[in-house]
Amino acid sequence: MFNLKQSLSSLGEMCLDEVSKQAALPFFKEACELGDQVYEIQEGIYKRLNSENENDEGNEYHRHIQEDSTATAVNKDEYIFDEENIITINSLIETLTTNAEDLNSFSSIVDDTIESERLFNQALEKLKRAEEITKEAESNASKNENKDDNNSKGKEEEKEEEEEEEIDFNSIDSAYASILSSRGEHLFNTLGIFDALFFENALEHQNKVIQRIPESSNSQIVYQQKAQELCNKADVLCSFAETLISNGESIDEHSPSQEMYREALLTYEKALTFEDSNNSIICKIGDIKLTLAQNYLLLSKNKEDDAYQSMLQLIHQGLEIYKRALKNSTEQPIEPEIYLRIAKGLSYYNDQTKQCQEMFQKFVHMGGNLEIIEDDHHFVNFDFCDNIKNEPWFIQEMKQLE
Repeated sequence: MFNLKQSLSSLGEMCLDEVSKQAALPFFKEACELGDQVYEIQEGIYKRLNSENENDEGNEYHRHIQEDSTATAVNKDEYIFDEENIITINSLIETLTTNAEDLNSFSSIVDDTIESERLFNQALEKLKRAEEITKEAESNASKNENKDDNNSKGKEEEKEEEEEEEIDFNSIDSAYASILSSRGEHLFNTLGIFDALFFENALEHQNKVIQRIPESSNSQIVYQQKAQELCNKADVLCSFAETLISNGESIDEHSPSQEMYREALLTYEKALTFEDSNNSIICKIGDIKLTLAQNYLLLSKNKEDDAYQSMLQLIHQGLEIYKRALKNSTEQPIEPEIYLRIAKGLSYYNDQTKQCQEMFQKFVHMGGNLEIIEDDHHFVNFDFCDNIKNEPWFIQEMKQLE
């Protein structure tokens, strides 16, 4: 049932990207309903197992029965052991957090404002319930530590068991960060309501996740997790900055949105230190360089002032970072948008017109089209230089795309 829920949710996401909101609605609706059913079943088994374990600890007679080698006793023990491995505290957390994410996705595509708010509140209730069960588990663990050890297990075996049952707090905070940031964007884009608290609280939860993951480790998986969570934080910062600008913020070099973009840039760069060949991170760094360059262009009054020179410097840095992604292209396929963004950057250099044309033609050859050009301006707020737009070759290329 859990796997079916996840598949339905994935199908809903695909419909959102490739078809329409209406096509995605029934999949998210069914995924949310299944999530409730799965949790109800899991919670019932989890509570029953815990209750049986507590009764076993104080029941000397039952301990003797467990030691009996009769088939009935063995079968019963095996059955309980299997269930304990299926339903753990982290099973409950995973179901609640993924269900919360499904509810949030559902809330973002329903047309009715009241229903959207109700679904979002349900998502938060799932996360609050996840927090509650972690506190209950911690409390129970603390009580057990104070009891005399009457088991025959060795200390090493106990230690291994404790490590396996370590509570996954990160899933809860990650879900909070994703859902709150998404809600902040949704409210502004659909209702024009700007509430900075959604983004601020999202960043607070995301910072908790990042702090829990060690800076150094012998595990590449840990480094990948660190990089991913740092990127998640940078994504929230970018969404926050973009919403601030869309809400009418007056841009200057030190306006809040620009400070957020710079912090996001530093965060992406730190993520790259944990995965130095990850093209996704490399391209995000290039994208922010171009976004910051565009904002300096807005502040510039002529090509000789400091703002324009800062813009050129950022473009140069962005082009250099994109080159790193191109070098990795044999192992990590790249999207045509990279060539488009390189062409845009080169358009601001008078001596790079030929290279700009080559990159734009490469973009077209890679499958680039007008829809990608239009969408790309939304993803990275950066456009071609006006002079290039008037070049005969550029006009001709655009006509061919049309």
